[in-house]
Amino acid sequence: MKNKKQTNCKSRSHRYILFIILLFAVIIICSSLGKVSGVLHVRAEGDAASKYTAVMDDLAKDEYFNADDYPAVANDYSIRIIQIAESSDAELFVYTYQPSVDERFVLTSIRLSTEKGNMDSRHDYALVECNHDGPLYKYKVVGLLLVDNPIRYYDITAVFRKWIPDVDDETGNDNTIDYVPYAVGQLWTVVDTEDKTEYMLQYIDVIVVTEKYVDFLRYKEGFRLFKNNFCDSHYIAFSTEHDIDTLQQAKVSFICGEYWMPGDLTKLSAEDIAILEQANSIRPNGESQSHEVKFNADDLTKQGTYRIESVDDFVNSEELSDKVKESVKPKEWILRFCETPVQVNKYGPVNNPVANKSYFMRVSEVTILELTFETNGVVYNLGVVDNKQTGDLLPGGDEGDDGVEGMLAWFKNLFEKIAAFFRKYWYWFVIGAVAFIALIILAPFMPSIIHLIFSGIVWLFKGLVWLVSLPIRGIVALIRKIQGNSE
Repeated sequence: MKNKKQTNCKSRSHRYILFIILLFAVIIICSSLGKVSGVLHVRAEGDAASKYTAVMDDLAKDEYFNADDYPAVANDYSIRIIQIAESSDAELFVYTYQPSVDERFVLTSIRLSTEKGNMDSRHDYALVECNHDGPLYKYKVVGLLLVDNPIRYYDITAVFRKWIPDVDDETGNDNTIDYVPYAVGQLWTVVDTEDKTEYMLQYIDVIVVTEKYVDFLRYKEGFRLFKNNFCDSHYIAFSTEHDIDTLQQAKVSFICGEYWMPGDLTKLSAEDIAILEQANSIRPNGESQSHEVKFNADDLTKQGTYRIESVDDFVNSEELSDKVKESVKPKEWILRFCETPVQVNKYGPVNNPVANKSYFMRVSEVTILELTFETNGVVYNLGVVDNKQTGDLLPGGDEGDDGVEGMLAWFKNLFEKIAAFFRKYWYWFVIGAVAFIALIILAPFMPSIIHLIFSGIVWLFKGLVWLVSLPIRGIVALIRKIQGNSE
């Protein structure tokens, strides 16, 4: 009997142990299933062997993913985003299909916005390759702060790679292309639910720049009778594949940094500058910084620095060299996006590298991020697919004259700005003139008017005091009445 009881106890213990083992097994299986989901629910995770999981491991979590759909194709230099994913460490990853499997075509940056329809949210972010498996690549977006919202947006305009000499076309002018874009036009909506994160894809419109020229005009500051300071006005001449009736707003990105070089920069020829560049004599005077500017076509308060104008107006209003006219005229629009100073220290002959030294701001990797425009009565606000391009160090127009002619040109420019200001704010001058005339007419009556106004203010103040104290007086009267009744 005793042995039977012991056997029953042992059986119950075995059942308890088996139940605990099965419970742990179920928990482990469920947690594993939670990590494995479709490509629309992929999350990039880290492991002990590598900082980031392999691209194929991430994409294979989708039961519909088939690697055979993404074959390697020689000389096919297209690049396509096939998936994005957020990680548990608040990082964003981008997965691409690059058929050529050519290491020269590694992506360097991505243009995206984390808000729908917000111009200030669209920026360029660096991309770092994590790994690749054949034509499938995985990149990490650098510098992007993921928002902590249940619904998140990633409006992707384009991705970029470096310009490749034996693959990409040259500009055909004095510009150089730094980075080549690939149009994307994808809006990813990321939604957190109770048990998973869903990724929904929608294809959206973008606007592609088809022709582009980056240059600057150099102006002498002030009268220039004795000064050696100048101002460079940088601009982009461009056309797009989209018809534009009215260009309303633009956002431009560029790199800018101070440089110095021996000699008088304003008097050097293209051959002189080429010799200095080959000798590494044009050197940075500090670190270059990335800049973004946004401006409107009707913002006349920034008329000198930021300006949107047609190519025809630009050509007719500026003294341009024949070479620049040839490069600008086929385009449609001009964006003046930046003004930078030039200082020349002259102590000897023009090309004396010891006696003379020039300081200037070098602008490079110029690109249009976003455009707002109207066509056939419809207003569009679109991300722009545009390369990153750099102009040369020679101005594209006449630098002007010293002495009396320079003074007259300065006055002409001043009067043009004053006229533009009057056209913009004419109604304020009308109001001011009417007020001034009324003041002259009412001048003899001013003492009486001032007395009347003062009396009105005093009366108004007394009225406010009476109104504020009315409840207090009512309470006091009520208390007195109650006390009188009690007596």
